[in-house]
Amino acid sequence: MLKGIKKEKKTGAFMLTDSMRGMFRKLCDAFTKASVLAHFNPKQPIQLETDASGYVIAGILSQPVDTQATSKSSAHWHLVAF
Repeated sequence: MLKGIKKEKKTGAFMLTDSMRGMFRKLCDAFTKASVLAHFNPKQPIQLETDASGYVIAGILSQPVDTQATSKSSAHWHLVAF
């Protein structure tokens, strides 16, 4: 898809192949069928990840899904807000 890009601008026609369409459909299905955000649980620990640049600040708040995990690194964290 990025073939032919010069100075951050595409120079040729955009070609969307059948393979690309299939992958796009898979992504759409994954985003619409899986729960993207979890409900906040005040009894669970939270993890806050931040990032900043010269013009934007972002943050992601996550909570562990597996409450039986033995350590913070082995828990599966799910997005609560972003």
